[in-house]
Amino acid sequence: MLLGKIRSNGLTRRQLFQWLRTISTGAVVVGPLSACRELWERQPVVPVESWHKAVCRFCGTGCGIQIGVSEGRVVDVKGDEYAHNKGRLCIKGLLNRDILYTRDRALYPMVRHNGELRRASWEEAMGLVAKKFREAIEQFGPDSVAFYGSGQLFTQESYTANKLFKAGIGTNNVEGNPRLCMASAASAYISVFGKDEPMGCYQDIEAADCFFIAGSNMAECHPVLWERVKDRKSSRPETRIIVVDPRRTSTAKRADLHLDILPGTDVALYNAMIHEFIGGGFVDQDMVEHYLSFKEEDSARDYKT
Repeated sequence: MLLGKIRSNGLTRRQLFQWLRTISTGAVVVGPLSACRELWERQPVVPVESWHKAVCRFCGTGCGIQIGVSEGRVVDVKGDEYAHNKGRLCIKGLLNRDILYTRDRALYPMVRHNGELRRASWEEAMGLVAKKFREAIEQFGPDSVAFYGSGQLFTQESYTANKLFKAGIGTNNVEGNPRLCMASAASAYISVFGKDEPMGCYQDIEAADCFFIAGSNMAECHPVLWERVKDRKSSRPETRIIVVDPRRTSTAKRADLHLDILPGTDVALYNAMIHEFIGGGFVDQDMVEHYLSFKEEDSARDYKT
């Protein structure tokens, strides 16, 4: 079994991820997600005592998973058949179990003394953090500290951190990596739909006649969603898949039309498409008039087209 191999070979997390990158494409593009049979059909290390619902956090797809626990340890992971992924997991989700037990996984706090890290208790580590924060705030004020969060935080965790720093410490220095990866998308969503989120749901995949995929390599980055796109294509062969990407990715290789445009020419492409849509009468005017709003670049004033 894979976990036994990982333990016997003494793989580190870095080596495990390198191994994942090597085989991940094969788990997705060589037919269904069950291509890596050894992983897909593997058995628990020991019998499972109880199953617990959870969500895979490796990408933004949010696949539902079932975690098998025995004697306080995770011994198996499988897809939740009642979640949107319908029981499927990609190679990353399948290894939610094994990555817990790589030999260099951080299990306890480390504090640096005389240039070297040594194991510390949680009380010592948290006391050191609190001391450093207190010293910085007393000497330089509350804006001398900051919180940098992650898209992997739960809503409750993010709320608590924001309340601590804004209401408790008194600083607005709160940031996170989601702004870096989603700022442009959120701005576009707000300017068109009025909300900072896409107007759709995963069930729309089963009703789509055309998939226009721009700059996304779904086959490797969001493989479970890509499987649903492929399912739609299989059940309705006339469905078209169009991929806009300068790279010839695994997703692009399986598109009906791959537009390998030059980097930086995407806006020109979209403007040309809009021109053709309007000229050919392909625009749903009722939707534009009643459900979409737009903003001028130099003004916050909304206007209708």
